[in-house]
Formats: sequence, C-alpha cells, structure tokens
Amino acid sequence: MKKYYIRFDWTKVTFYVVPVLLICLSCSTSKKDLTEINLKEAVASSERRNAEDYCKSLSYVKLETNDDVLLRSPSYVFTPNTIVAYEGHALYQFSYTGEFLKSYVHHGQGPKDILHINEAMWNEERQELLVVDGAGKLMAFDENLNYLHHKAFRVYAHTALSIGDYVFCGWGRDDFRKAPLKAVARFHIPSGERELMYDSEFPYCEAKMFNMFSCGTDISRCDTTIYFREHRSDSIFSFTPNDTTKRFAYHIDAGETYPAELDYNHEARDEISNYLVVNFCLHSEDYLFISYSYREARRAMAVYHKATGETFCLADAESNSLDGGLPVRPYRHVRGNTFFAGSLLPGYHLSDELVARVNAFGKKESGLAEILARTTEDDNPILMFVELK
Repeated sequence: MKKYYIRFDWTKVTFYVVPVLLICLSCSTSKKDLTEINLKEAVASSERRNAEDYCKSLSYVKLETNDDVLLRSPSYVFTPNTIVAYEGHALYQFSYTGEFLKSYVHHGQGPKDILHINEAMWNEERQELLVVDGAGKLMAFDENLNYLHHKAFRVYAHTALSIGDYVFCGWGRDDFRKAPLKAVARFHIPSGERELMYDSEFPYCEAKMFNMFSCGTDISRCDTTIYFREHRSDSIFSFTPNDTTKRFAYHIDAGETYPAELDYNHEARDEISNYLVVNFCLHSEDYLFISYSYREARRAMAVYHKATGETFCLADAESNSLDGGLPVRPYRHVRGNTFFAGSLLPGYHLSDELVARVNAFGKKESGLAEILARTTEDDNPILMFVELK
C-alpha cells in the first residue's frame, strides 16, 4: 500500500538544494524534525497507561436543569466566560459554575432562524460565536447569544475552526458525488468568499454508492498553528493564518491503510475494523492525542509526548484512576492547559456502581462525589475538564 507522506533523506541533498528546502520546510535539517509517531508499535504493546501520566487534575461542571433546558447529548463550544451547549436547532448558554443563562431557539430558515446546527466555534479575535447552519449560512452571535449577522456559507466542511477573519474548514470527502479533491477550505467572514486550499493527497476511488458516514479532513489548532490530516492519511501537515505554506508536521505509522473503496461498500464496511484507523488528533503544547479504532477498540486513544517522542496507549477501562469517574479523553481545548474531556450523562451513566466507586476513592479534590450525591437520572449532563501536566 502506497504511503502518502513526504520524507527527505538529508544525506543525499546537495549543498545547493539545502537552502531551498529550509525555506520550504521552515525547520532544521535534523531528522528529528520529521517527526515519526509509531502508533502501530504502541497499540501492539501490552503496556497501557492511565490518566495520571498526562493529567494534573480533574474538575466538573454540573449544568443546571430546568423546564426550559433539557439536554440529551449535546455538543459544546467554550467562550471565555460561558459554556454553550448546542443540539438540533438550539443554543443553550451556561456559566462555568453550571448556571443556566440564556437560550437561542428560533427554528426555521429565516435570516435569524436555525434549521440545524452543524458546527459552532468561538472566534477570539472577533469575539464572536460562529454557527454553521444546515440551511447554508454562517451565523454570528456575541458572547451573550445576541444575533449579529449572517453570511451564505456553501462550504463542504467536515470539521471547522475560526481565527481572525477566517473560518478554516477540513474539506469533506465524497468520491461518489465527486466532491473537489481538496483538503482545506478558507472562508472569509467579512466578504463571504470561499477559497479551496491544498490539493488532496488521494485520487478518486471507485465508489458505486454514497459513503455511510461523514468523512473528510481533520483540522485542529494549537495556539496560532493549524494542523490538518486527510481522511485515511498517515501525514499531518501544518500552516498558520498569516503564512499558508503547507509544512510537514508528523507522520503516523499506523501500518497498512485500508482500501478507500470500503468507505463506499456498505456490505464490506466491517472489514475496516481489521485495520488500525486514526479517527482524529487533538494538539496541546506538550501532547498530541490520537483517537483510533482497531478491532474491538472503536474509540481508543493514544498519547504522543512531544518532548520525549514517546507514544503510549491509554487503558480501556470503565473508570479513571484519579477519582473513579469516567475515563479521561480530551476532546476540545478550553483555555490554557485545560481541555474538555467528556460528559457524564445521568440518564445513561448514573448508577449505584458509579456512585460507590467514586465514594470509595480517597482523593476528593475533583468534587465528583458531592456532585453525584445531588444528581438524578433526569438531570442535564455533568461536564468533565482535565488540566494537563
């Protein structure tokens, strides 16, 4: 199976070519800079680590429950002062102590209405909450959920983030409908103009039907650096909003890549489980978290330590080793070294076994035991946050 990543043998590069490559890559000539992440070796190892290897502390926010806001399994975006939960066509705002503040529920296809929320993101520079509506528009709100403006948004986005005057989108992959073979799109918020960026590393495959699940480029950020990885690719590239030069960042050795046709073969799709598949990557200053699937492990996670170059997999357990609560899996950056690490859904997770396990732990710093004591199965989610070491 052909590998789609860039590798240079510096020992064979001539004196005259080196300066050009230095400009293109903006890095030193050390092979250490061409970072190799041996995920295959980490998964094959019998060693599994727990949250204490990268987690400094846990904290929780129990979202207020009332007749105006009853959440099932929402997604979240974090502004400097509030938590915004969204599902369907509604936005719900909470404080960081869990107090319900406000909602925005306008169902429809008018300029200020929401048909269905595909994505929401906070733009720090513009101080705007941006909402991608399924009706084909990008809506902007201030931090208090006051409607500001909207733009037509015809971008085939699989993932998205916003910095400055742009929304950067990981382009969706669809070989059946012959979506453009691109990796990233850039949407200019003031003008509403779209620009396709970076050619895909993969040609079209033979697709005889639509794909069963949404797939495309995974895009994330760490400070001002934006990272992206195409669906099925073993390479992570980077660029910045002010310098869109595409740079090689990481190569993930996950072994053989599954045939692209399996994404479009509904009857044979289960064969993908025989391959080590990278789902998404989340960057922090010191770590790279890699969500992967392999055989029975459908949402497992590995951690790459950027300073030491070590890669290890997290234990597949029902609880974490810090307070006995749910496993700690970072999903989204909140602020500083704090990340959103999942939610406890009372109607699904709350049980006598969970309560007893948390109460039995000697360490009570996270406050989970006290929160569970006043939680019922009909309550809104309890959000878990991890502060990284």
